[in-house]
Amino acid sequence: MGMRLGCNSVVFAGRTALEAVGYVRAAGFAGVEFASIPGMAEHLAPGDVPGARETVAAAREAGLDVPAIEAATDLFQPQARERLYRVFDLAGQLGIPVVTTGSAGSSTPESLQAFLPIARDVARRAGGAGVRWACKPHVGAAVYSTQSALDLVRAVDEPALALNYDPTHLQRVGEDPAIAAAALAPHLCHVHIRDYSSPDTRIGPPELQTAGRGLVDLPAVVRALAGAGYTGYLDLEIIGTASMDAVRQMAIAAGSHGYLSRILREVGA
Repeated sequence: MGMRLGCNSVVFAGRTALEAVGYVRAAGFAGVEFASIPGMAEHLAPGDVPGARETVAAAREAGLDVPAIEAATDLFQPQARERLYRVFDLAGQLGIPVVTTGSAGSSTPESLQAFLPIARDVARRAGGAGVRWACKPHVGAAVYSTQSALDLVRAVDEPALALNYDPTHLQRVGEDPAIAAAALAPHLCHVHIRDYSSPDTRIGPPELQTAGRGLVDLPAVVRALAGAGYTGYLDLEIIGTASMDAVRQMAIAAGSHGYLSRILREVGA
């Protein structure tokens, strides 16, 4: 099976989890990645296991896969790590194979070195819960570039650690995202996808994160992923939508789905 399109429920911030499921399905996606991000979109909460079970069951009954939970947080903070470990446990109980985060920290060699022992512990906790932890190279964080991501996986060397890739973060630090995709592909278990239009490191408003409306050569990215053998989900992740009504959120989701579906057809991925 080739790549499939999913949608992170953060696109529907401000909607309930069950509403987000309905909108993701209506937009045409094959899967839903649930956001578990306090203050942004907490559609699966580790403190509400019955509610999470109901939500995931509703998604699966609607014909959606649930490939991942996003639990972006500051992993340098012990309290944030403890919450993440509860998300790992929740994912394991619900049969969700991947939990995605960034690293936090700063884009310095010192920050990366400080992160490595933290990452080793996080990866071991993920493995103990029966899930994989996908760490995303993120603008401004300790893991922020292709090289820092490769340094992470080589130094930590834990089977539960994998990478999550978002082309906008690599392009915003001056890399070619297609070249980055090929280099990172052997370590990827998840992909976030969107666009951006700012000529600097700002991600820009939600409408301009819609796939096909920005500066990222998304066809080249998809070709690179396909050529490197990636066959997992491409999950649309667009932030900043909480103040939008559902019609505008759906326009972003459905528009992105249509554009990305065409790329997958043309690439044969």
